[in-house]
Amino acid sequence: MIWNTVSNHYLIPGTASDMTSVDGIFVSVNGGAFKKLAGTTIWSTNIVALAWETTHTIKIYAKDHWGHCSLTNIKYIYLKNKLLQSGYLAN
Repeated sequence: MIWNTVSNHYLIPGTASDMTSVDGIFVSVNGGAFKKLAGTTIWSTNIVALAWETTHTIKIYAKDHWGHCSLTNIKYIYLKNKLLQSGYLAN
């Protein structure tokens, strides 16, 4: 029997819009500094190297051309480590 570990990453896709233009999307993980993502109106980021068996806090906001910022959206995720038998999907 072959066992594979599930990688500890989390994909966050999103969209943003503004009456003028979106200048950037910014993300913070677990209270770290906000970093600008690639993309503006359609974007995604793959957060990697998160610890298992704990809750992580992800904060995201958008900024427009004039420097106005959206409300900060907060998402809490919990990663559970599972070993999967090769050829099977996780539930």
